[in-house]
Amino acid sequence: MWKWNKWIPIAALIVMVTLSGCTASPYATATDAADQGFAGEVVELQAFALYGTFTVAEEALARVIVKPGISEELKASMKAADLRTKNVADPMNRAGKAVAEARAALFLTVCSDTVTKDCSTVEDFAAVEALSDVVTQRMRVAKPEIDNFTGLVRAFQKQGA
Repeated sequence: MWKWNKWIPIAALIVMVTLSGCTASPYATATDAADQGFAGEVVELQAFALYGTFTVAEEALARVIVKPGISEELKASMKAADLRTKNVADPMNRAGKAVAEARAALFLTVCSDTVTKDCSTVEDFAAVEALSDVVTQRMRVAKPEIDNFTGLVRAFQKQGA
């Protein structure tokens, strides 16, 4: 089975490079792909891009929060915001991984084994779509939190610069 876990650091690096040189977010790019009719793995790609946005903001926070002169109260509130966002971002990311793995397994067994006829069924496709719906629901919860968190981190960076 395809191991997505080893590709997550590479995806995160791509997201970081993209975010450092562009004004458009990877989430917006993945959403544009969905709007243009690219089906399939778009939902999990949106989740991964949104999670990448969170991790980039989290790394920026980690760099700024250790600077001298930042009040303990402000540090505590930023850590609380990070935790609150992490509590919705991590489950979204795990759901995205589950969909990616299920989709990969599904398409590997579409009917590659002509001897035993071990083929994917309509129910298998429906199960993957149900998982995709879970990712979509988790993204609806996570996106406002992540957007809020990245805004707070930007403001915090300006204050701690």
